[in-house]
Amino acid sequence: MLKKGPVTPQQAEISAFLGKSTEFNGVLSFTGTIRVDGKVTGEIVSKDTLIVGNDAYLNGEIGVGTLICSGKIEGNITAAQKIHFIAPAVIRGNIITPALILEDGVLFDGNCEMKAIKQPEQKVVSIADRQQG
Repeated sequence: MLKKGPVTPQQAEISAFLGKSTEFNGVLSFTGTIRVDGKVTGEIVSKDTLIVGNDAYLNGEIGVGTLICSGKIEGNITAAQKIHFIAPAVIRGNIITPALILEDGVLFDGNCEMKAIKQPEQKVVSIADRQQG
C-alpha cells in the first residue's frame, strides 16, 4: 500500500523499466508508470507518470502527466499534473506545470511557468455528422 504524500520512485507501481545500460533514441510514448535509469534522446509523451532515476540522462522534449526526477534532464518539460525534483536532479530547460516540488540539492537552470495545462479534447463524431460532412 502506498503512503500518502508524494510518490517516490520506490513506491510507484512500474509497468516498464529502462535500466542503466539502456539507450533509446526517438519518440517514447507509454501508458501507466515507467522508470528510466538509462539514456533517452528524443521525445517522451504520456498522460501518465515518468520516473527518472539518479543515473538517468534524458535529452529532448518531455510531455507527461506527472514527472518524478532525481536524474539529469536537458530539454523542455510539460507536466499536466505535477513535477517533483528530488536531489541530486539536474535540470536544464524550461518547465510548465501547475504544481512543482523542488527539493534542496536540485540544480534547475531554466524558466518555470506554473499554469494549468488542458489535455487535448477528443472530438466525438457521430455517424450523422460523417454523412453530412
